[in-house]
Amino acid sequence: PAPTRTLPYDLYTDRRYMEARFAFHVPVKIYPDADAKGAGRLNATVQEVIKQHKDMYVLGINRGERNLISIAVTAPDGTIVEQRNLNVFDGYDYRAALARRSEERRDDRQNWDSVRDIKRLHGEGM
Repeated sequence: PAPTRTLPYDLYTDRRYMEARFAFHVPVKIYPDADAKGAGRLNATVQEVIKQHKDMYVLGINRGERNLISIAVTAPDGTIVEQRNLNVFDGYDYRAALARRSEERRDDRQNWDSVRDIKRLHGEGM
């Protein structure tokens, strides 16, 4: 006897095995010589270079919870030349967009909807 079909469409239990997807993973080491020079001495090495170059300004980049990214430019004498956060960049408020998307994702979960991606914030009419 021929197999019978009870549904007008194919039923898959694991959709992830039905789609052709590939993941490409490339690990990147930021400072590969850190272990050779002594990882504990990295901060001291940077401080020595700054001491040797009396006219060097330092750009500090910090990512945190209050601000997405904050930057500070420090003069050789230790005074802060400029300090700002980059929540708003090129006229687009990324902090507000992330807050809206977070609410949308929470609502999606509560309503059993498919959860929206967080990676594409800019350019979606938000």
